[in-house]
Amino acid sequence: MEKNSPKEAPDFISLGPGNGKKDRIILKSLKKAIQNFTNENIYYYPLDVSNKMLAQAIKTIRCEKDIEKGLLIKAVIGDFYDLPDFKELFDNRLNYNLFSFLGNTLGNVENERTLLNRIKKGMDEVDSLLLEVRLAPESEVELSIGGNKQVRNRFYYEPIARAYGIPSSKPKVFYEEHTNLSVINKTRTLVGFCRESIQGKEKLQKLTYIHHYDKKEFVSFLRDDMKFKIIESFTNDEIIYFLLKK
Repeated sequence: MEKNSPKEAPDFISLGPGNGKKDRIILKSLKKAIQNFTNENIYYYPLDVSNKMLAQAIKTIRCEKDIEKGLLIKAVIGDFYDLPDFKELFDNRLNYNLFSFLGNTLGNVENERTLLNRIKKGMDEVDSLLLEVRLAPESEVELSIGGNKQVRNRFYYEPIARAYGIPSSKPKVFYEEHTNLSVINKTRTLVGFCRESIQGKEKLQKLTYIHHYDKKEFVSFLRDDMKFKIIESFTNDEIIYFLLKK
């Protein structure tokens, strides 16, 4: 059976909802967009490997009484790479799916092609994907975190440190800029390392990637390599958003 027209209430599937603030904005917009067409409920599926992050996102959403009315929430604990395994769940209704992948989460993985292929496999033709990535500055300035250009060589990044059990009194996390770490050409990457001392020898542990993309190369990657249809895109400072179909 074919899914319903986009004028019907969509099912909103958030891949990594974070604290829920961006999802709250999207849900507000969705409810406003469909109010003249249907009184149908919107189904919201936040998906994450962390039950704590899911609980935080749901708490943020439920703080908005206007959103909570007419919203059904089904939290899913799982990995983005396993999205096709959840397809039966998301296709349980005929309504089309709006997937979101925000916060430059794509820019934190080693191989963007592999992950996007898995997400694409979990989508139907009528479904859409809202994707957010970070752009590299047009000039050759040093990459930064949070607007602070002094953090490239040494920076204590509290959330990452906490996740890896690094004491807050020991700023051991630092960043280095690298190239050629992404499958997408001209990508500049900040790599976060943890400096550890084991039996008197210093060891570096790689913690995270933060890719910064060249706009033209990223568009070419989506369109020519991944074969996505770019429905819309807009840029806000060094962030670009895409609305995609497979």
